Amino acid sequence: MVPDRILKIAEAAEMLGVATATVYQYVWRKEIPHYKPNKKLLYFKESELIEWMTSRRIASSTELDQATSTDLLTRRAK
Repeated sequence: MVPDRILKIAEAAEMLGVATATVYQYVWRKEIPHYKPNKKLLYFKESELIEWMTSRRIASSTELDQATSTDLLTRRAK
């Protein structure tokens, strides 16, 4: 098993494609998983950042259209 990569703030910001100030805002608002073992430096697990990034999936318009069609067909069948 490959150990999880630990990232510093600049690496996390680069991975997320945002400024370090934005990552600090995420941390301050407790929106992003992070570690602060010495109460000063921030660390992030790469796998947790990937999970956080992909947890906010928004359905495509095609998926929404299909769900609506399925719902309408189900309601008509009743």
